[in-house]
Amino acid sequence: MWRMFGTLILEAAYEATLLAAVLNARRGASNTVLLTRLGGGAFGNEDEWIDNAMRRALNKVQTVDLDVRLVSFGAPEVPMLETVAMFC
Repeated sequence: MWRMFGTLILEAAYEATLLAAVLNARRGASNTVLLTRLGGGAFGNEDEWIDNAMRRALNKVQTVDLDVRLVSFGAPEVPMLETVAMFC
């Protein structure tokens, strides 16, 4: 049950953030968007859920000219580096 709920929230959060960046860029403002891993520690979201949700959202906007920057507290972990290699 928590997996479905957590995944839904993560997907919605990443998608909404990136779509807001698309709207911002289209109106002539900045096209830069900062993404970080959501709720991995505080809310107990599994790393796999976070990575999949972030990649799903990035995939939806990959044809848009966004300057996506992934930020992390401390050194980035391997899945985040893989996401950078795929999309950034």
